[in-house]
Amino acid sequence: MRPSDPSREPMLERAMPADAVPGSTIPEDSEAEVQLRDGSWVWCQVIGQRKDRHGRWCIGIRWYASPSIGGREGWFLLDRRFVARPNPALLLVTVGQLRPAGAAEDTAGPAGVSGTRWN
Repeated sequence: MRPSDPSREPMLERAMPADAVPGSTIPEDSEAEVQLRDGSWVWCQVIGQRKDRHGRWCIGIRWYASPSIGGREGWFLLDRRFVARPNPALLLVTVGQLRPAGAAEDTAGPAGVSGTRWN
């Protein structure tokens, strides 16, 4: 696999840097999963959220296309079909044991910031 393999890019549409509204970026450090163009889902780190001048939410993510390639990052238009936060109802408590639904709720928001724009 080449480092620039387009199938290992997120399904999300890239956000245009020129569309960023100055001062609108909310720094973040949380985990999510993103679907790649090859159909696989991979872990990613959400590094921020912001609105663009068209009023659309964008997210900054860092993901790893493969173990042999270092992390990549970029800003993308938020599309909930292709990015998801981990479901707290399915967190592993111990190997092979699932936490019951409703046992834990993620209400804190990203990195302690209330008002998470997407879940």
